[in-house]
This record gives sequence, structure tokens and C-alpha cells, in this order.
Amino acid sequence: MRSYSLDIVPKIEAILADAKQLEDEDLSARLGLMTQVDRLYQDLESPIELFFRQWTDVTVYSCVNVAIKLGIFEKMKAKENISAQELADLVGVDLDVIVRVMRVLVAAGIVASPVEETYSHTPKSLIFVRGKGTAVGSFELIALYAKSYLSLPEYLKTRPSADLYDVCKTPYAYEYGIEGKPFYEALSSVPQHLDIFNRAMDEPTTECGIFPWSSLKEEVQAEPDRAFIVDIGGGSGKVLHFARAETGDVFGTSARLILQERPDALAQLDTAQQSGIEMMAYDFHTEQPIKGAHIYHLGHILHNHPDHICRDILKRIAEAMSPKSRLLIFDAVIPARTEPGKYMNGYLIDIVGLATGGKERTEKETAALLDAEGLEFVRVWHGQAGWQGVIEARLKRG
Repeated sequence: MRSYSLDIVPKIEAILADAKQLEDEDLSARLGLMTQVDRLYQDLESPIELFFRQWTDVTVYSCVNVAIKLGIFEKMKAKENISAQELADLVGVDLDVIVRVMRVLVAAGIVASPVEETYSHTPKSLIFVRGKGTAVGSFELIALYAKSYLSLPEYLKTRPSADLYDVCKTPYAYEYGIEGKPFYEALSSVPQHLDIFNRAMDEPTTECGIFPWSSLKEEVQAEPDRAFIVDIGGGSGKVLHFARAETGDVFGTSARLILQERPDALAQLDTAQQSGIEMMAYDFHTEQPIKGAHIYHLGHILHNHPDHICRDILKRIAEAMSPKSRLLIFDAVIPARTEPGKYMNGYLIDIVGLATGGKERTEKETAALLDAEGLEFVRVWHGQAGWQGVIEARLKRG
């Protein structure tokens, strides 16, 4: 039998040393510690245990999905501790099914079980209760895409390789029988899919606070006639609302905050909640009507598209930019070298892109797209999570 002590003990000691220095609000340090723990687990597990971990992940995912669809997490809020029989009666499902599903959720550390066949919420289970600030929309969106993951082997075997880069023939469209339309049109053609997508996009994100909006005070106050931020494909306007608050209502100027979205997306917004935001229907494949803005912002847009579509989007923005304008691109920034346990979130989203016609990119790949359309890479503003950031670009100089 292999002896782990020589390899493992120094790693455990390093984890302990870092844990003693951990502060509650230090997200970067906490994620770094989690990476060390993940690597330790990988070092300890055998190949067959790796398989069982994968099986575990699939099963936990399936049981969370059952609980969300049946409304179990909402029903659990009715009382501090709720019995399996009470849940079975409330959701109209056989008691035996409830007990077996809840065993998995308790064993996974999602739900607590203070006594036999009795359950209570934990901070982790509350994230699956429908409502603002939870992860239900994102979970249901991944569940939507997961069906295309399962059919991906058949797709790759039976379709020409060019189809993978055809926005009208994505694995997602193939799985749901809606080929022939670009991703957003295909998504919009199924109201349930569009609703899930919009709810997921409206969930909390670290996107808003990575770039230091307050650092723009001097230049915005000097030229308030130029639009402050044009948020292209900005969803519900989260970034604009955050920037407006951080800058004290745009530094007390009249510089415009402009939300550009598809007409169907704008129609779903509550206009009463968009005070101070100018809403504009816009197709990012057409001429950009707002010229010379201080900031053009693309949040989670380029990663939804193959390179040739991204170049067209960037071309339209570059044509509208002035030498003083900046382009900010919020996406995952995939590291050039992959390391065990690090930045897995970025790779997970990249596989979503594989199914839907998009792609997460390295810094080098994004810089090449920018260069092709007359833009130059300036820098990356990294978020604390490490795998995501804001890429800053300008028009090429000289």
C-alpha cells in the first residue's frame, strides 16, 4: 500500500498555516485555500475514487434538481424543522422518494437533518429557494444546457466540424430541434428557455465592482457631453446601476448611462426601476449610434460567440470610439496553462460555450481579436476570484 505521509503532511501543514491567516472578507485567500484543499483531496483519492466522486456530483445535481422542481426548498421554509412526511404531503410525492432524495442532500452538506427524517435549511440550501439573490436561475440554465452535453458525443460524431462554429447549428439548437437560428433567436423561440436565461442573467455577479469606476471622475467631469457608459447587451442594467451609485450619480454630471439591448429583453424590464438609465433597442451587428463615449462595456457578450462574430461586434464598437474612449470586456480570462484545482469555474463556462456556440478565451486570444479590429489590449483588471476579469482596450495609437 502506498504511504502518503511524506507527500501529504507538508501540504496539510501549509494549508493549516494559510488557514490561520485567513480573514472573513478575503475572497482571494479563501479561494486559494479551497484550491489547496481540492489538490490535497485529488492527491489522496485513488482512480476508482475519482469515478465515485464524479458519480456523486451527478447524483447530487440530480437530487437538487428534483428538490427545485418539486418546490421542496420553498416548503422547508414553512417551519424550522420539517418532517419527510410533511414534505411528502406538501409536494404530493411518495414519502419514500422524499426520504431517499433528502438523504443525498443531507450527506452532501446542503440540507441539515437534526433528527431522523426531519430537515432544516442551511445557508447552502437557501441558495436554491426561488427569489432574488439566489442561484435557482443559474441552476436551471445549466440544467437546460446539460441536455446538450449528453448529446455532444453524437453531435461530434455525426456532424461536420464546421457545424460547431456555425451559430445556427450549435449543439444546444441540435438537442432541442431549433436549428436554423443564431443562439439568441433560438433561445427566444422557446419562451421557457428565454425566461430561464433572463432570470439567470439577473442573478448577483462580481462583474460590477471589478473596474474602478470612480477613477474616471476627472475625465467625465471634463467632458460630460460624452456618454459615460454604453452597456451593450447589458441585460437589466446591473453594471450601470452599480456605476451610477459608485460615482455619486455620475459625479454630479449629466453624462448619459445607456443600456442597449434586444427589444424583447427591454420589454421585460420594469421601467420604473431604470431611473437615470436611458434604454435603447440595439443590434450589436449594426452601426453603433452612440459615438465617442467614455466607456463601451461588453459584459458576458463575447464569450457567447465564435471568433468571426466577435470580430464583427468589435468592429462596430471600434468605428464609434474616439481616441479617448475605452472598451471594457467582462468575461472569464482563461490562463495560458491549466493547473489542477485552479479556475475550474472558467472551464465550466467554456463547456457551456462549446454547447451554445461560444468560447472563453485566454488573454492572448482576446488580444488577437482586438488587434484584428484596430483595437489594442491595455490591461486586465482581475477580480478576486482570479478566473474572471475586465479586459481594457483602446483604439490603436499612431
